Amino acid sequence: MTSPPVEQPSLPNPVRDLSDRARDVADTLKRVHSRLIWAQLSTFVAAAGIALTALFAAGERDALLFLGMFLVIATYNFAYLKAWLGARNVLTAISLFFTESLLSFFAFILADRAPARRLLRDGVVVVREEVGALWLAAALLGLSGLLLLVHWVYAGRLRRGLTAAAPAAPASPSVPA
Repeated sequence: MTSPPVEQPSLPNPVRDLSDRARDVADTLKRVHSRLIWAQLSTFVAAAGIALTALFAAGERDALLFLGMFLVIATYNFAYLKAWLGARNVLTAISLFFTESLLSFFAFILADRAPARRLLRDGVVVVREEVGALWLAAALLGLSGLLLLVHWVYAGRLRRGLTAAAPAAPASPSVPA
């Protein structure tokens, strides 16, 4: 007696999963029509590019940690976009809080790393020169956070104005003649 073939569970396909996630990001970005969001995303990407280029050029040992931090902030920024586009107000506010917190914290970290400092390399103390581009990257991160906050306030008012019923004009009392 032969038994029917047992179907093996399919293993996850990391390439297909990555492709699906990339498609999800692209679909979300296609739905964004706000100039404030595009300006915010542009300043964030510019800050990341400037900071990472400057850190790698300066020979920072932990430059990959900065790349990881930019990816974490991008993830929270994407969560804000998804929540905003889905009109989920509580999740939008939570995502905004964490994104703003991370942007502020990381701008502070970049500003702290910009001045010249002494570093221990191979058992020898060396002085690393100032990395001026990190000041610009920190400023761009601050601007990115400001643009996101302005979007939340401005677009939130637009959303409430479009979805709320217009208040009725108060009836004027008739004045006896």
